[in-house]
Amino acid sequence: IILPFEKDYLKDAHLSKYPDAILQDLYPGVAQRYNLKDGRDNRALGGLSRGANWAVRIGITDWDMFGKIGAHSFTTFQGDMNLLPGWLEALPKDQMPEIAFDIGEKDTYFYYSNQFVTRLQNDGFPLTYEINPGGHTYSYWSSHAEEYLRWYTKDW
Repeated sequence: IILPFEKDYLKDAHLSKYPDAILQDLYPGVAQRYNLKDGRDNRALGGLSRGANWAVRIGITDWDMFGKIGAHSFTTFQGDMNLLPGWLEALPKDQMPEIAFDIGEKDTYFYYSNQFVTRLQNDGFPLTYEINPGGHTYSYWSSHAEEYLRWYTKDW
């Protein structure tokens, strides 16, 4: 499990090189260095807050890379609701990754996250969605860390 941090996390997502850093640098470097099991079913991508946004965007657009996507306190990038139909159209129906969303009921981004998740559900995308007590805070994430890790690794 690798947990990268985007240093310039306030940068416009459309200008960020984060997806390239994950897919072209980080993952290949780790795969070269460590004995990883092959296949997308043995790889997961997840994140907290902005990291959840990246996990969803990368996980859906590069569907052949990851079998699981964890989106914890997902906030959604501006414009992604408009891009979602094209992403889903390009995604083979038999290759949909397993996605789990969770968010605190008092999360400041709840409204935006809920709209995105509801759109996915309405489009028939299989996912898990949990609304828990809490907000957009480190205490929320740390209180769920064990269940996150269990979910990512349940079939490994």
